[in-house]
Amino acid sequence: MDTKKRVVKATLIFLLFMIAFTIISRTADNLSVAKVTVNTLERQKISHDIKVQGQITTSKEIVITTVENQLIKSINVSEGQMVDEKTVLFTIDEEKLKSQIEQLQGSLSNKEEKQSIEKERAKEDYDRAVAQGDAIVSRAENAKNEAYYTYENYIANAGDEYDDSYASGLYSTFRELETAYEVSLEERETIILNAKRTLEDVEVNSDSTDKLADEITEQEQLNRLLELQKNNGQIQAPEKGIVNEIIGKVGSLTTEAGTVILGDLDSDLLAKAQVPATVSEYIGDKTKIKMESLRNDTEVITENLSINSMQLNHEQPEYYNISVNVPSGTYEVGTIVNITLQNQSYIYELCFPLDALRQDASNKYYVLVIKEKETVLGKELVAKKIAVNVIDKNDKWIAVDSESIPVDSEIVVETSKAIEDGSRIKRKIL
Repeated sequence: MDTKKRVVKATLIFLLFMIAFTIISRTADNLSVAKVTVNTLERQKISHDIKVQGQITTSKEIVITTVENQLIKSINVSEGQMVDEKTVLFTIDEEKLKSQIEQLQGSLSNKEEKQSIEKERAKEDYDRAVAQGDAIVSRAENAKNEAYYTYENYIANAGDEYDDSYASGLYSTFRELETAYEVSLEERETIILNAKRTLEDVEVNSDSTDKLADEITEQEQLNRLLELQKNNGQIQAPEKGIVNEIIGKVGSLTTEAGTVILGDLDSDLLAKAQVPATVSEYIGDKTKIKMESLRNDTEVITENLSINSMQLNHEQPEYYNISVNVPSGTYEVGTIVNITLQNQSYIYELCFPLDALRQDASNKYYVLVIKEKETVLGKELVAKKIAVNVIDKNDKWIAVDSESIPVDSEIVVETSKAIEDGSRIKRKIL
C-alpha cells in the first residue's frame, strides 16, 4: 500500500515538473521569437506629388561685372535685398587697383618710348645711308672726271711727242672709272633702298593692326581702372532691383561671370526652388503646379502654373533647379512660397507599405510574408521570402504585379528584432 502511494506521489511530482518546464520553455520561446506587424495587400492610389519651398524672383537678370582680376574687399548687399539705383553692391581693394594702374601706365609708356627710339634710329640709319651713298658716288665721279681731263689734256697738248699707246692707256683708265661711276650709282641706290625699307618696316610695325589693337585694349583697360579708382573702388547698382544671387566672395577675384546678379523688377516673375534628383523623373509637361503663401496674414493659393525651366545643379548634382512661371501681381519679389508639383496618380490593386520592401545582396526586391509550418509542438508561424516585381512606388506605398505574390499574403511590415527567410515569428497584438 505504501509502495502504491509513493508511486502515485512520484508520478504527480514528475507531472508537476513537466508542466513547470513546459511553461518555462514556452515563456523562453515566446521571448526569443520576433513579434511582427503585418499588412495585407490592398488597393491604393499611388501619386508622385513633390512638395518644396521656393522664392519669388524676377525672370530677367542683370549681371553686375567690373574689371577682371580685382580683389573683392567687401560685399555690401545680401540675397533677396531690394536695392535702389547707385546702391553700392560691392567694393574692390584700392591698393591692388592702384598697383594695376601704375603697371599699365608704365607698360604703355615703355612701349611708346621704345617705338620712338626705334623710329629715331631707323631715320638716323637712313640719313647715314644716303650720305654714304652720296660719298661713294662723289668719289667715283671725281675719279672719272679727273681721268677724262687727263686724257683730253694729253690729246690737246702732246704735239710732236704724242704717243698713241700712252693715249690709249689714258682713255682705258677713263673708261674703267666711268664704269666704276655707273656702278657707284647702283650701289648708292641699293644702300638707300635698304635703309628706306628698314625705316618703313619700323614705321609699319609700330602702326600694325595687332600692335595698335593691343595698345587700344591696354588703354581701354587703363581707362576702366581709372574710372573705378575715381569711384573709390565702389560698384553700384545701375538701376532699382533685387539681389537674386551673390557670386563673388570677399577675398576672391572678380571674373567675367560677374559678382552680383540683380533681378529686373519690370520683368515677369518666377518662383525658383530645388527638387531632389531622385524624383526629377516624375516632373514633365503634364505636371500641375500649385503654389501657396501668406500675404497680409491671408493665404494666397495659385494653381495650374507651368514650369519655366529645369536644370541639373552642377554644384549640387543631387538636386535640380526649377523655375515656375508666376502670374504678375500674385506675389511680391522675395516672397517664400510652398510649391506642390502634382503628377498623374494611378490606382493599383496590389499595394503594401514602403517599410515592408527589402533588398538582398543583389539589390533585388523582396518581402517577408507569414506562413504556417507544422512542428512536433504543433503549428508555428515562420517568415517566408518572396521576390516581388515593383511596378510603381512613392514615399509611402509600393505597387507590385499579380504574378509576384499571392493576393492573400500577409506581409511583414515591422519586426521586434531582425528576421530572415525561415525565422520563427509571432503576430504582434495591437
